[in-house]
Amino acid sequence: MSTLLNILNLLGGLAIFLFGMKIMSDGLQKVSGEKMRQLLGIATTNRFAATACGALVTSIIQSSSATTVMVVGFASAGLLNLYQSLGVIFGANIGTTMTAWIVSWFGFKMQISLFALPVIAVGFFAQFIPRVIVIRRIGETMVGFGLLFLGLDIMKNAIPADFAQNPQVVEWISRFQPNNLINLLALIFSGTVLTVILQSSSAVMAMTLT
Repeated sequence: MSTLLNILNLLGGLAIFLFGMKIMSDGLQKVSGEKMRQLLGIATTNRFAATACGALVTSIIQSSSATTVMVVGFASAGLLNLYQSLGVIFGANIGTTMTAWIVSWFGFKMQISLFALPVIAVGFFAQFIPRVIVIRRIGETMVGFGLLFLGLDIMKNAIPADFAQNPQVVEWISRFQPNNLINLLALIFSGTVLTVILQSSSAVMAMTLT
């Protein structure tokens, strides 16, 4: 029964995550104008600027998954093209390594999901401000951002907290030595599966460093 409940919570978190992504994308399409396009264009003028932008954003919000989803939202709203989006996503994966080092050095990781409900509250009530359409559209976008983070938090909480520290999991991974191609591919696959389950590449990296 507990396993079934965890699976349902995981699916519910995924549903909120995707719903938040849709609302965020719709809000961006409504609020975005030519000036916003120009600002984003300046921030991602070349592959190096786009990569640096992705790394910086991920370092601030402590979630490469959220950064990637935001980039998808920007691309869906027409604010970024595919070339710029790829640069930001590459930067997001660089930025998430910074998070792993912070976790391993200081044992600290900012939980941006703690701000999800306040962001949803502010965004929701901002939509009731009369005669100020821009603020209402920004509020809609904020609700999408908040739901996105809330969905991520629910998905993480649906997995047992001690999963990453489970001795059996660690022992299973330690059996693989990258001394040939098969074992190397097995390690890559293991990291991929763990990241999908935990919804946090930083947690997997910190576990690996430990």
